[in-house]
Amino acid sequence: MKKLILLYFTTIHLFATDYALIIGIGNYKNKTITELQNYKIDIKNYNQILYNYRVDAKNIYRLINHNATKDNIKNRLSYIASKIKKNDRFFMFFSGHGTSLFDENYSEALQEAKLINLMMNSGAILPYNFNPKDISNTIIIGKRDLKPYLQKIDKKGVKVLVVFDACFAENSIRNENNRLINRTPNILTDSKNYPYKNIVYIASSIIQSQSGKFSPILKSCLNNISIELKLLKECINKKIGNTIQIPAVLCNSNRTTLF
Repeated sequence: MKKLILLYFTTIHLFATDYALIIGIGNYKNKTITELQNYKIDIKNYNQILYNYRVDAKNIYRLINHNATKDNIKNRLSYIASKIKKNDRFFMFFSGHGTSLFDENYSEALQEAKLINLMMNSGAILPYNFNPKDISNTIIIGKRDLKPYLQKIDKKGVKVLVVFDACFAENSIRNENNRLINRTPNILTDSKNYPYKNIVYIASSIIQSQSGKFSPILKSCLNNISIELKLLKECINKKIGNTIQIPAVLCNSNRTTLF
């Protein structure tokens, strides 16, 4: 029976297309923003994950450092959302800085920019051209800037894996009511309020994250093309150990496997 199921999904995927977007930022245009020394480790591991899933190189888009501007990220997401179709797969990886209203560095600036209503139930990532003095126009807010593209992709019946390796990453696609979901140590459980049907979202940490630390763990845990999400969570939880990072795995409560 298992062989028949695997054959069924393999046959379906023969007529499907994979798309992938890798965003890696270690050096920001604004030099007051701390450099991330190990972002290259993340990019290397993301590439290996895509290789293991046999994603065609021609459909892997990479936005690294100065290419990872806000406009470039949104434009690439828009392009993929327009091209992708049912039964395709989409992989999105981000390694860089993230923020939220819980972030002491930018919380005050976010409120001064009158973004508090948007950020109350969302998080944000910092593109290469992020400017703390023009925070409203240069930040990427999950609810405002990412959700429209992800919703469009999700409604097409595409299987999606989104991984954000950044501080406060869990806030970027958390449930719409922004409630803290029941937690077990070091891992986030499924949410009935999660707004996407087909997207599995993995955050490297709820609060603090270190570049180059989470992606090797993720790569080692994604060792099965249709890994059960329960096993994936257990693997991440076991390998992360007792560190400052508290990963989160978010998905629709009906989802049992990654793909």
